[in-house]
Formats: sequence, C-alpha cells, structure tokens
Amino acid sequence: MLIKGATLKEKKIRVDVFMPMPKMHIKINRVNSMPAVVISNAEFNCVLEYSVIIKDEKNTSLVETKVSFLILAILDENESYEQKQIADRIFRALEPMFLKAVNDMLRETSFPPLPLNVKV
Repeated sequence: MLIKGATLKEKKIRVDVFMPMPKMHIKINRVNSMPAVVISNAEFNCVLEYSVIIKDEKNTSLVETKVSFLILAILDENESYEQKQIADRIFRALEPMFLKAVNDMLRETSFPPLPLNVKV
C-alpha cells in the first residue's frame, strides 16, 4: 500500500480545567472512516480521527483534543482490502503526525505533551 497524501481535516482542543492535576488519566480513541470496498491498484480516500481526553482522578474531563486527517492511498497489486487491517497500517505509518498535532495543541495550554510511547 502506498500513502499518497494526508491533509489535516480537523484540529480542535477544549480545555475544561486550565491546570494539570497531580494524577491524570489519558484516554485515547481512534475512529476509522474507511470505504466499504477497494480494489487493487485503485486510489481510495479515508479519514482517521484521533482523540485524546485527559481526566483527573475523579474522572472529570480536564482537556480534550481531536485531530482528523483525510488520507489518499493506493492498494498494491494483489493486495487484499480488509478495512481494520488497512486502517491500522495507515495509522501506524502516520502516528507521529497525529501525536505531533495533539502535542502542538497541548503546548498552547498548561498541560504537558503526551509521551511519544503512548499507544492506541
């Protein structure tokens, strides 16, 4: 599979509490909007959305971020299309881009950036 491009579709942050707490929990979600069917050697578009919610020990939301990218890719010849597998491969290839976008938003607040070893 070849990823031909990724365009930022949405980037937003909502801060409910402006101060980090001693104990915080991170919840990460990923939503894949993939086409139902793709044939080999054909271009396809998909949208991957990555959201991070940071909560305090009482489960109160402190900050929420959401980043989504529109991705253009091509399946290799004779490559089978399985939505979840292809979405996982695309995300793993572009994961640093998602983390950078979230961390750039967090740097504009008083919250520390996410560790680079956070896994979805």
